Amino acid sequence: MTNDELIALVALNGPDATYDARLSGYDITVPVQIQGGDGHHVIKHLVKPMFFSGAMIIDVKLLNADARHHE
Repeated sequence: MTNDELIALVALNGPDATYDARLSGYDITVPVQIQGGDGHHVIKHLVKPMFFSGAMIIDVKLLNADARHHE
């Protein structure tokens, strides 16, 4: 995913939204959250202490939107 796509996801779903992300080169999905700001974002694994760049993410599925963002 591009940085612009990550920025759009944060703008649309809020900074606390969680996603199920499919990783490039792996046949798995992992629960993640997009973190960062000022146009620079990283993907944080929700369970393990791991971070991914947007380039490693093939696609995401929204698991939980930021409830405060939609009020």
